[in-house]
Amino acid sequence: NILTRSMIIFGQGAIRCHPYLVREMEAAINHEDPASLDAFDRALCGHADYFVTNFCRAFIYGVSGSHLAPAPYAGRIGAYYRRLGQMSAAFAVTADLVLMILGGAFKRKEKLSGRFADALGYMFYATAVLKKFDADGHFLLQWQMPELERGKPKGMGIDAQGHIVVIEPHYSRINHFTPEGQLIRQWGKSGADDGHLTLPRSFARQPQGNWIISEYQGAERLQVFDEISGQWRMTIGQRGALNGQFNRPEGVTCDAPGHIYVADSCNHRIQVFTPDGQWMRSFGNPGLKLGSLSYPYDIVMSSEGHLYVCEFGNSRIQIFDPSGLPIEILGGPGASPGMLSNPWAIALDSKGNLYVADAGNHRIQKWIRKVVKENPPQP
Repeated sequence: NILTRSMIIFGQGAIRCHPYLVREMEAAINHEDPASLDAFDRALCGHADYFVTNFCRAFIYGVSGSHLAPAPYAGRIGAYYRRLGQMSAAFAVTADLVLMILGGAFKRKEKLSGRFADALGYMFYATAVLKKFDADGHFLLQWQMPELERGKPKGMGIDAQGHIVVIEPHYSRINHFTPEGQLIRQWGKSGADDGHLTLPRSFARQPQGNWIISEYQGAERLQVFDEISGQWRMTIGQRGALNGQFNRPEGVTCDAPGHIYVADSCNHRIQVFTPDGQWMRSFGNPGLKLGSLSYPYDIVMSSEGHLYVCEFGNSRIQIFDPSGLPIEILGGPGASPGMLSNPWAIALDSKGNLYVADAGNHRIQKWIRKVVKENPPQP
């Protein structure tokens, strides 16, 4: 891991990704070719201009406390962008100086290269933000997570007050934000005991006034908490493949009476529990056919009681009726509109329109609900 981080992530990557270094090196190798000499001169002049520009940016952003750095947005989000711009400029200058002084020997300086790799990683994590769009895909808002070092958020929902719930597995905690991005509540303690969290993944609200949290790896289970007090109420399931057991439970949802539906991803099935946590039934089996599942990662229920299942493995969305019988398949492997690549999560709006986090294609796709109008009776 240390060798990979130091040599590949930064040591070699810095040379390959630099806008001028590779061209300078290639031209120097063919120094007897007059065309290579001209190419070297152009690359060297470009490198010098690149370094001076970054040095000036870093100096101006530094002495101004990042206030003179550009930002695409105003307000609190803009401050994050300006600060990141200042650090990026300073990092570019420092990296260039080290590469000019040490040259190819830099990748053998594991401790120094590792520190640069860490700094680059921290700046990458700083881009982990939440973004908010309207129903037509127009950008509205984004905000920063409280911490970034351990990992990214994974899983979202809406609580009874309309606040946005964001799950951070690597911090074993749940965040509640206002629709404007203000953090108003944060809870969760790391651990495997009842009431503690180990890699929480998904969130659902039960009509009985409970929050249901799915967890994986450290504890393959669901936990139920009172939504007002936050007190633990019960634990459902454990690791395994039998009825009521889980192998990486992912998405979770509830119907109007409070029945719990769980995407038991690595068992390739959906499990259904009573409102008080008793196993009722399951459906699905590994495969590609209608009704079969491959790594179901998320599940939501429509107002009509239809279950929408997001299949990471089959790159599709499958719709089931309330009894678990398959109705329809949406998507399939591909990059064209309407096709999917390892979709990660899904959501339904109040009109029944479907939104899919098409992870492999780095986009959100929207399916419009069809409204079938019955023909009026003939006189």
